[in-house]
Amino acid sequence: MPTNVDALKEKYKEGYRCIHKDDSNGCTYVLRDFNKGKIYDVHTNDRMEIGEIDDFLDQLNKIKKQTGHDCICTGHECDD
Repeated sequence: MPTNVDALKEKYKEGYRCIHKDDSNGCTYVLRDFNKGKIYDVHTNDRMEIGEIDDFLDQLNKIKKQTGHDCICTGHECDD
């Protein structure tokens, strides 16, 4: 059974990006696909999942700061 972490990573591969984190009741990550204009929410109360998601997003931000671009292929770039 896929976890919320897996769902978030899959959405990243599809082109969604995290635009907001709300941790007032558990933790909700709001993802947006800017090409399609769609929104997707990932919600979890599991502290381990929250930690894994935060770590994943932190690693992406570090790579983005170093390289100047996103490191996740959304499929659109890989169709060649």
